[in-house]
Amino acid sequence: MPDYILSKDDATHAWQRVPEQQLPDEDMLQRLVNDNPEVLPLGDLSDDVPPLFIVAREATLDNGNVDVIGVDWNGLITVIECKLDRNPEVKRKVIGQILGYAAYLWGMTYEAFEQKIARVYFDSNRCPRSDLKGVALDEAMERFVQGQKKQSPDVEWSREAFRQAVTTNLTEGRFRLLIVVDKVNDELRRTVEYLNACTDPTFEVLCAELRYFSTEHTQLLVPAVMGKPAVTKSTAQQGAKSTWTLERFLSVLLEQVGEEAVRVATQLYDWCGQNCAVTKWGSGTEIGLFYSVINKDTSAVPFLVRSDGKIEIAFQYMKRYPPFDQETTRHAWWGMFSEKVGQSLPNKEGRPTMPLTALSGEHEYQEFINVVQWAIDQVRASWNK
Repeated sequence: MPDYILSKDDATHAWQRVPEQQLPDEDMLQRLVNDNPEVLPLGDLSDDVPPLFIVAREATLDNGNVDVIGVDWNGLITVIECKLDRNPEVKRKVIGQILGYAAYLWGMTYEAFEQKIARVYFDSNRCPRSDLKGVALDEAMERFVQGQKKQSPDVEWSREAFRQAVTTNLTEGRFRLLIVVDKVNDELRRTVEYLNACTDPTFEVLCAELRYFSTEHTQLLVPAVMGKPAVTKSTAQQGAKSTWTLERFLSVLLEQVGEEAVRVATQLYDWCGQNCAVTKWGSGTEIGLFYSVINKDTSAVPFLVRSDGKIEIAFQYMKRYPPFDQETTRHAWWGMFSEKVGQSLPNKEGRPTMPLTALSGEHEYQEFINVVQWAIDQVRASWNK
């Protein structure tokens, strides 16, 4: 693309060159995205990409300050990092930065996301809308949706579905990662294309180029999106939909592991339905999984069952809630799997696995249920205090 574009003067009917200009600093690029998210060419991904509602600017995370965060009405969170082409970080370091921000958000509860990110922004002078001060995230989104009715009159939206979608996307780490630059370089373009080509549909990293042209009286932006996959991943990311069903899950499990694993998985699925708030399906393309949350407004998940015959014990999710935020409680729960269930888990921090068939015996199955129920009771007791 040339370093100028042509603009016709309505008065003289003459065509004039509008030269490309450098933005003075990254703060201007950041403010441009924050105040006018419609300049981002997300509509190039597909015809049904919802508009972005900004919920943070310079949000303070434990691993740095993320430039901008937006959410659409389907609950998909977009993490945005802005860089100028002349910044040396735009080639490689920016990829690590934005992945680090996503890793910090992964597993956060809806409540924490609302309090630590969205409401901090709504109450700050960085938010251009003073009417959002003191407003809850779901209420702010409802106002945004109402404001978009002229462009999207057929949108069906509810606070409950929105909260659930955001919760699911935070729990499972489903985000859109967007690097915004004034001019994209070949190395960054190739990197984001590679990441999208080699990762599953729950992961999307893109680059948006906003080239800036101006004269004394004219300002123009030429947007383009880089790195998008041949088939957009946005639908998969929006988290509310999964191709997995119990029938498909059990069919895959039967083929890969056998009848005994199917019997145990069916028992666990029924138990989840009777003892937890809601049971959900993951969106993996090769390995299916189901899990239940203790309370529908949290990401407190005790275990996950996979179609390859494994059970994941979810220390990663439980440790965000008292008393599992304490090492001593996690250690006690970890020890129970060895002492009572006969399974020595490799660690008590992530999502260590054990085989489904380890619960084939009635005694082992019941002890597993007892150990899981103990953990659920501990979390619920902390909520009742």
